[in-house]
Amino acid sequence: MYSFLIFALTCIPQFTSPQSPLKSECHFEQMTQSIEFSPIQIVMEFETEKKGRKVDKESGQYAMVFGDSRYALVTANTGAKGHLIMDFNARCITTITKDKNGEIAAVKMPLMKLGNGMMKDLVQTIEETPDRKTILGYDTRKYIVKSNGNVTESWIANVDGIDWGELAEAMFSGKNRNMSSLAPSIEDMPNAIALESHTTTSGGKKVIHSYVRVLAVGDQADLSALEIPADAQVQDMTSLMKF
Repeated sequence: MYSFLIFALTCIPQFTSPQSPLKSECHFEQMTQSIEFSPIQIVMEFETEKKGRKVDKESGQYAMVFGDSRYALVTANTGAKGHLIMDFNARCITTITKDKNGEIAAVKMPLMKLGNGMMKDLVQTIEETPDRKTILGYDTRKYIVKSNGNVTESWIANVDGIDWGELAEAMFSGKNRNMSSLAPSIEDMPNAIALESHTTTSGGKKVIHSYVRVLAVGDQADLSALEIPADAQVQDMTSLMKF
């Protein structure tokens, strides 16, 4: 089975967040840290084309950070800016925004429960090719992934220090086991990563290019995105909303 975490690197996350500030008591905190594995920081650039022309509002940069039982996604482009933190141990998701006055707001909500097997048929076919090239000093092999009408050409490398199975075990084991439907079984995850991808969407209306610009593992990874900024006004809705 093709790793969900690898597949995630071939897709461009696009989300918008409310820009209005939230009035609530300001307090400081750090997210839960309870399980150890090698942290990972991935910074990617992406560019969307329509009819051969770059779409600025759908192009930009995003970063993904994995540490302990947490995952952070930070996007920056013309059309939207956002910062999400998922804490699988605390079972909450935090959306962080900054308004035009520079005020930072963070809203914490419980993670939604997803049905079993939602990711099972996410990727339909994957084809290995003999093509190879070097990216960021890594030897990569070209794979062709076909999913729900989308066709992605990905250059994938094995990277020392990255252990998706260890990461999945940290995120989805123990009391988090009921969330394991977010990813395929741990033993099916190859220790590899897509360093460059080109996706043609169903119908050929868009072509999305993505490139890993920073790949850091262990002590080299910047984990600051996993923390709620100290000056954020935090609104905790985890006790008010149950899924």
